[in-house]
Amino acid sequence: MSIPVGEEFSAPGWKNWTRKQNIPYVQPPSEVVGSLFAVRVTIDACNRSNGALLVAPGSHKTHSDMPADTTIEGEVGDALLMSPLLLHASR
Repeated sequence: MSIPVGEEFSAPGWKNWTRKQNIPYVQPPSEVVGSLFAVRVTIDACNRSNGALLVAPGSHKTHSDMPADTTIEGEVGDALLMSPLLLHASR
């Protein structure tokens, strides 16, 4: 939920500042995160046994803790566009 930014600043709702490899990261307000997209690019084919993405469809809209029970497998070169608010995991 953190995003990289050019420099630290003070603004309401922007919290939990940290640095990774000397780059500032911050957690923006949920309305900002909700306007972003994340892209997952498949470098190696992935299936249920080696890292397929598990998602909870609709969780980015309901903000609930429903189980991530839908599996999205990928072939080399696939790109998946999703909301960062979507409840997701991989093994």
